[in-house]
Amino acid sequence: MKYPLQDVSVYVAIPVNRHIPPETTMSLIETVAMFHEKNITYTVNLNAGGSIVQKSRSLIAREFLKTKHNRLMMIDSDM
Repeated sequence: MKYPLQDVSVYVAIPVNRHIPPETTMSLIETVAMFHEKNITYTVNLNAGGSIVQKSRSLIAREFLKTKHNRLMMIDSDM
């Protein structure tokens, strides 16, 4: 099944407490490369410094709602 991507705009956010593991970094790089390949607009937000994940996620959601993006992709940094 094909999904039309011409109107897709993605806000990618990673709540980060300390560091991002190499596997997560590589996944993010591959995702951004795919966005370029498919001409999908995106923004990446690394929400650093939040020790309480729920608070970081709420802040990310609030920031996403201020954008013109129509998709939110939240990635746990410890995936």
